[in-house]
Amino acid sequence: MSFAVTGTDDQVTIRNITDSRQQVERFVIGAETLSLYELVASWVGSGSAGADSLTWNQSAIILDGLAGDDTITTGSYADTLYGGVGNDTLNSGAGNDVLNGGDGSDTLNAGAGDDHLNGGAGNDTLYGGAGNDTYRFERGDGQDVIHDLYQNSSYGYIYDGGTDTLVFGEGITRADLSWSFDGSDMSFAVTGTDDQVTIRNITDSRQQVERFVIGAETLSLYELVASWVGSGSAGADSLTWNQSAIILDGLAGDDTITTGSYADTLYGGTGNDILRANGGNDILDGGAGNDILNAGMGNDILVGGTGNDSLYGGAGNDTYRFERGDGQDVIHDLYQNSSYGYIYDGGTDTLVFGEGIARADLSWSFDGVDLTFTVIGTSDRVIVKDMANSETRIENILVGGETLSLSEVMSV
Repeated sequence: MSFAVTGTDDQVTIRNITDSRQQVERFVIGAETLSLYELVASWVGSGSAGADSLTWNQSAIILDGLAGDDTITTGSYADTLYGGVGNDTLNSGAGNDVLNGGDGSDTLNAGAGDDHLNGGAGNDTLYGGAGNDTYRFERGDGQDVIHDLYQNSSYGYIYDGGTDTLVFGEGITRADLSWSFDGSDMSFAVTGTDDQVTIRNITDSRQQVERFVIGAETLSLYELVASWVGSGSAGADSLTWNQSAIILDGLAGDDTITTGSYADTLYGGTGNDILRANGGNDILDGGAGNDILNAGMGNDILVGGTGNDSLYGGAGNDTYRFERGDGQDVIHDLYQNSSYGYIYDGGTDTLVFGEGIARADLSWSFDGVDLTFTVIGTSDRVIVKDMANSETRIENILVGGETLSLSEVMSV
């Protein structure tokens, strides 16, 4: 440890002060008498201008690594660590710590405790560890990655069970942000910039960030995904989310999206997508491409979109929509279950033909037990499988503001 007299070349250095056997325990500075531990906990110290490696685990400390690629490791106290300029590694143990990476591509390991982590400028990696941690992300912070777990050299990764918060800094509003899923990871991008923060494995409840502060808003993770349209990537996504309601657009690529027993809204986007919703009153819109929609239980709305789609309404009172240009769709008014095969639907279901399709535009006919509706003069058609079976029948047909009677439809 060195003390320098500002504006002079004067300096005094205490060798090996991190070794408790070689410490100077008290410091008298003017009228002040401070213990070593009081000094390092209340007075910002610094590393050198180069690459430092420092371990201090005897008391709380405030330390700035300054320039260089520094490694700073502290113990189970309330420490404040600044990486400064350079690609730094900050490791704090138990205690409510503050870790600021500064400029550079930094790695912050906060350990146990209710910690505050700010990567600063550069592409940083943040490990919150156990406890109720707060991550900060500002404009210009680059592309950061949050792992809400504890990296331990002896035991590997220890999952975090705390209530954690991601705070977006001043100048970032909800209108500035978009969010997306890529596999099990959730990313927030600042529109018009390269700034992005990614939370790894957020679909695992043990690794979630539970709260988000955006401007004056504080949202839980579940409030966020249920009220704000997120997206998949531009490629082929595979996403399973069963912890709350969600609104999600798969965008491009052949996506598979599976959700749980909540009121979900799923958009396949372009590509040949598979949308699976279980319980809940869901909205499934396949978008462009040859899609498969499995709505599961609940009173669901299914829109195949353009392309040749297969729609499974499942149990409940479901509504199927068909528009001009939607291609050649097939409706199975039953529930496809991987464990038990097909479960028949006993609800009251409706097929709605969209604007621009009048009764005079339609013809229909049976092929065995299947009923086909054709938009005259086009290749558009929708087939209702097993319409002759009362258990798999569509009970209401709406076209041009008019409801066709079941007897009229079945009499062809």
